[in-house]
Amino acid sequence: MQMLPLIPDHIRSLLILRLDGIGDNICSWPALELIRRQLPNTRITLAVGPWAAPLYRECPFVDEVLEWDSGLFGLFRGKGAGGLPEDLRRATELRGRFDAGIDLRGDLLSIVLLRIIASPIRIAHVARGGKNLLTDPLNIHSGTEAQRANNVIQTALGLPTNPVSRVQDWPRPKAREQAIAHLADAGWDNTLPSVALCPLALWPWRQWPKERFQELATRLKKNLGLQVIWFLEQNDQANAYSTDDPVFCGSLDEVAAAMGKCRLAVSNDSGLLHLAIAAGCRTVQLFGPGDAARFAHTGEGLILHHDTSCKHYPCTQRGTCVNLAEGWCLEKISVEAVYASCQLLMKDAS
Repeated sequence: MQMLPLIPDHIRSLLILRLDGIGDNICSWPALELIRRQLPNTRITLAVGPWAAPLYRECPFVDEVLEWDSGLFGLFRGKGAGGLPEDLRRATELRGRFDAGIDLRGDLLSIVLLRIIASPIRIAHVARGGKNLLTDPLNIHSGTEAQRANNVIQTALGLPTNPVSRVQDWPRPKAREQAIAHLADAGWDNTLPSVALCPLALWPWRQWPKERFQELATRLKKNLGLQVIWFLEQNDQANAYSTDDPVFCGSLDEVAAAMGKCRLAVSNDSGLLHLAIAAGCRTVQLFGPGDAARFAHTGEGLILHHDTSCKHYPCTQRGTCVNLAEGWCLEKISVEAVYASCQLLMKDAS
């Protein structure tokens, strides 16, 4: 079997593992587009968690999407070891199906699964163990998540590791039709410029105070004439933010399509942050204890707010800052500063 670089004629079937978060998946889209372009006749199967699977409806880059709620990744998310037997069964079932496998997470948790599947070629960048389980371990540690995923694919294909293109969503005609209907039902006026506000995040310590989101919404409506759309998980969460503005709750593919109807977005460090940028929104990014060097985006129409003055940064807090007396990092991001960024982005867009 030919090892690296991957040769189109030799790789009839390829498995890509991306079993982690929504944001990680979105950051991988340029890499998926690249490998689809370079291996046009290869059957590409993408394994993702069920939380991310709706992102890939109408996706032109892969032939098959496997929903896999990995028990190993569940350990990382604090779920315990109950899913490990199912992981073993699932990985064993996939043996013999693929000529090559690529793990885009790059740590022992998912590399173990790639080894059980036992494709003849096993590729990943080695961030947290598992080197000896791969046929082709890669050392790619610097850059943003999008750049690292892209570098893995570029290296696997024998291409120069060039800068990654901006993360972009693909056309979603079915989701777009559904999203417009949901927006209309929520009271959206398609004649007004809209701003997407995304106040939630997977971890509560990555959420800018809701009172500041409320104050920002008031200013954006009053001073800039923007129509606020709250992107939430459930409609009843709207009571914590606003009862008058349109609220959008839907599957991720519909969220992507709805984001595409907004000219501006303000988001915490979350999956929706990456989705807003991929949808083409000018975006204000609010980072707290997260790793902005790895997960924030740069470029035209993008502004980052990230206070790193805390002596404990970088940290992995579990709800309460150990340096709270000096000010929680997200609380140091003022409404005035975020509003000024929104003003600037809207001015540049006009």
